[in-house]
Amino acid sequence: MQPPSGLSVFDVPDPTPLPSAPLLAHWAFEAPLLPVLFLLLAGAGAFLFLNSRARLRDASLAALGAAIAAATLLISASLVTTPRETLRELTRSLVAATARADGPAVGALLAPECVLVMPVSHRELGPAEISDEVSQRIREFAVNDHALLELQAFDENNRFARVQVKVRVSASQSGPVLSWWRIEFENDGAGNWRVLRITPLAISGLSGV
Repeated sequence: MQPPSGLSVFDVPDPTPLPSAPLLAHWAFEAPLLPVLFLLLAGAGAFLFLNSRARLRDASLAALGAAIAAATLLISASLVTTPRETLRELTRSLVAATARADGPAVGALLAPECVLVMPVSHRELGPAEISDEVSQRIREFAVNDHALLELQAFDENNRFARVQVKVRVSASQSGPVLSWWRIEFENDGAGNWRVLRITPLAISGLSGV
């Protein structure tokens, strides 16, 4: 069977992307380096402009103000962790624990009512079965390398959120396997996000996922 147009034999089609983060929250808390650089360049430009007109005091104040604003932005970003950042970190932990066949670590990230939809059969596994599958079958698969190629996070509200992640896994007895997964999270009300549902979206070499 030929792969879809534009895909290699081992690649998988991308799902519909999740909504992007609000721009203000993204640039202020998740990726502040570009705004900080802009502020510093603006301060330097203002200093050079005003100093060239013999307004050294105004030039110094402008540069100082820009530096203070940049520092404030960096400090704020370091103190604030957005829900999307938390979800990304939890997803990295989930994938890493799965790759090393650490069933108990995976189980610790799951909600009591969590469900994993198995590829092809679409059978649903609960938390205990998921931990057992990870400890036994993933260990047999003998993963020797894994990587997160893409990671999208979207917090729908204060209680529910979704992640889509593209993973590459290499094992001792097979070549690289690419897959897309949707992971749904639920907040327990105390600020703790737990995995509620795991669904395969596409897996290289498998049809009918």
